[in-house]
Amino acid sequence: ANYSGNCQNSPTIFTTQGICSPMRNKVTWYFDDGTQKEGTQTSYTYTKPGWHTIKMVVEVFQKSKISSVVNNQVVDKLTETECTEEEYTGTIYIKPAPILDIPDKLYICLEEFEKKPFSPNPKGGDTFKYLWTTTLDAFLSNNPTYIFDIPATYKLEVTNNFECVAKDKITVLEGCEPTLFLPDVFTPNDDNINNDFSIIPAYITDFDFKVFNRWGELVFNSKNPEIKWDGKFKGKIYGNQLYPYTINYRSKYFPERGQLQTRGS
Repeated sequence: ANYSGNCQNSPTIFTTQGICSPMRNKVTWYFDDGTQKEGTQTSYTYTKPGWHTIKMVVEVFQKSKISSVVNNQVVDKLTETECTEEEYTGTIYIKPAPILDIPDKLYICLEEFEKKPFSPNPKGGDTFKYLWTTTLDAFLSNNPTYIFDIPATYKLEVTNNFECVAKDKITVLEGCEPTLFLPDVFTPNDDNINNDFSIIPAYITDFDFKVFNRWGELVFNSKNPEIKWDGKFKGKIYGNQLYPYTINYRSKYFPERGQLQTRGS
């Protein structure tokens, strides 16, 4: 028997020509995790590197005399007898393959002309070679870090110093994280400096801003971020104190996250 391919997470092909030709053979392969497979050729994928034991059992069958009279495969199998059984054992060394840490999706904020560098940081080897390509296998780069600036699906192939290969892909999508810029303090004293409580939102929808006094009374509410709180309630400037607030909103690019909330004072 022989094999080809001995890398972790890739198929190893086992083959045998059998014995006692032209007598029929039944070949059974036994792997060290309890798996059994039949056939003169079979494939098995090892998920752990290192030495592994393998056993091959060959059962040889002898045709009966009636098979020379009745030329039928079904009759042959029904009337044949087992002649002998041979068992062979051996070991195979499985080399470690690169292990990649790649998310299925990666978001970049095109509205800010963002470019997002990404490195897979592989394990399972001492040195690595990289191949970034498009889904149509057009070459992009051999660098370990690739800088994404266009939404698309990218393919990566990493080969380690054992010549074992790992392949994966990553889909890059447009998406900007919701952001709120707001002050910790403001001074509504008509000096034209920090007179209003101003909120600058980015990439959000369904804006709802509420301000409360120390007794929990609602003193300001706005669903439009362009409308600022001037510190007044019922036409009068409130005194110096902490005013708790809540801002409810949804993400423009990630509506599946549902309603989000920011609290502060």
